[in-house]
Amino acid sequence: MGAVTATASGDSDPLIVSGDVEEFGEVEFGYVTVVQHLCDRTGHVPHPEVLFDEKKALGVAAYHPRRDELALDPAFLTLGLDFAESYAFDGVIVHELGHRTEPGWIVLRRWLFWASAVVSACVGLYTYARPFNDVCAVLMFIALLLFLCIWPVSWNAEFRADDYMCDVAGIGVAVCTFDLLAACNAQSSVTHPPTSLRLARQLRRAKLPHARRNRESILRRGGRKK
Repeated sequence: MGAVTATASGDSDPLIVSGDVEEFGEVEFGYVTVVQHLCDRTGHVPHPEVLFDEKKALGVAAYHPRRDELALDPAFLTLGLDFAESYAFDGVIVHELGHRTEPGWIVLRRWLFWASAVVSACVGLYTYARPFNDVCAVLMFIALLLFLCIWPVSWNAEFRADDYMCDVAGIGVAVCTFDLLAACNAQSSVTHPPTSLRLARQLRRAKLPHARRNRESILRRGGRKK
């Protein structure tokens, strides 16, 4: 039996498999089945499209609201089906379903990025043939302000998805998920808070009286906050 590996290859063919293709296909099907089962349990029906694409996963996993896609890192498949049944994997998926519950934050982050890029490009084109003036300075300030807004919007999106994960799946699943992210050396950035901060926040929330009520209320509404 040859070694089984997976690599991203773009939108048209998101998964290339080498090695025992039949066995690898069964593992992929098993992961998709687990994701769909979690979607059913949390009321996310119809299911998002599940694909294994390293580029779209943006790390471990990512939800893309425009196409309603849930992208997973193909490296998951090399861990076998045992990992698909783990609390950590449940947490990863439910976190992304949290983004699916409130996709507006993801869309807003994307619009802020592109707005900042467009304003910056306009300034660049304007100053290509003209000297830098007060109008350019104002536009550059607006572009910088738009870019800086990505930070709080992104962190809020991640915190709210973490809240959803903890409220729906429980603090135990959340702890296992953050342990996985720490093992993967997930770094803090403009779009993601530090893993330690996210864990501390959920541990603090789990001690509050509303934590259990949130979980019961969300499940009664089919897993959705709205």
